[in-house]
Amino acid sequence: MSEYEYVVKYKHINQYFWRQIKNVISDGIASPESTTHTFRYFITIDGQRIEIPMEGMQFKFGVERMKTVEENFVANSKEKQKTNETKGGQNKATIQ
Repeated sequence: MSEYEYVVKYKHINQYFWRQIKNVISDGIASPESTTHTFRYFITIDGQRIEIPMEGMQFKFGVERMKTVEENFVANSKEKQKTNETKGGQNKATIQ
């Protein structure tokens, strides 16, 4: 998995100014069972995890994030294809 660094900008919908997180290499959405709040988390190149509640927030992602998404999609597709080929080979052996 390739790690591109990208910038994430965020703000509350009632605010005028955007804040930013630099050097982000990964992000996701989490909704812990112990709370009703959903939040976005961001992992920076130095290993920090930053969590921001999603309610009432806007997020903008740098262009480099799309490269990460595309590469992960391709890698996952190839892995699924290998898994299906392996399962297919096992099924054929079982049927004969």
